[in-house]
Amino acid sequence: YDYEIVKENIENILENNVHNKPVGFIMIGLPASGKSTLINKLQKDFGIKHVLSTDTLAEEYAEKNNLTYKAAIKTNFKEFKKEMQNKASLIKINKEDFIWDQVNSNKNIREAKVRMFKNDFYVIGILMNPTSEQILNRMIDRKLYSDKDLSSAMIFEMSKLFSMPEISEGFKEILVVGEKICKLSENSNFKMNSL
Repeated sequence: YDYEIVKENIENILENNVHNKPVGFIMIGLPASGKSTLINKLQKDFGIKHVLSTDTLAEEYAEKNNLTYKAAIKTNFKEFKKEMQNKASLIKINKEDFIWDQVNSNKNIREAKVRMFKNDFYVIGILMNPTSEQILNRMIDRKLYSDKDLSSAMIFEMSKLFSMPEISEGFKEILVVGEKICKLSENSNFKMNSL
């Protein structure tokens, strides 16, 4: 995808935030779909300080305790989720912009997160929709350069449980990032790339 087009679309979306509410970006996408790469760019260009991410917590914990990422996730995932909820509560109280970086694969998970911020924040969904070839290439890179690799079978199973986000879940807008970049509104009809 062309990041400059993504950035321009986000700028256009933010212009709709006429009440200047704090902004919450809810990332949506399978592992290796490019969420973290996009988040790094968004943080830099939009000055977003807070990223809620079990990956980040696991990486920090692993480094501090001389563990692998997988070992940290396996032994402490519940604690990481609890810590993320605590951080989310503080962000809500302080009304600060944030990005929530998780798979957010189904409607119930997304609705719960949006509901937490809906009244006081301008909540935007960002759906990462790469081709299956792009996901497979990223998985190979992960296997070669980190211990965050997942089997293709595991990602395929996750993709079967994945549901498309909808405005009715409480998002102000949803930006779809893939080969084509588009915004979803109330009456949009979009089909996700399949694995």
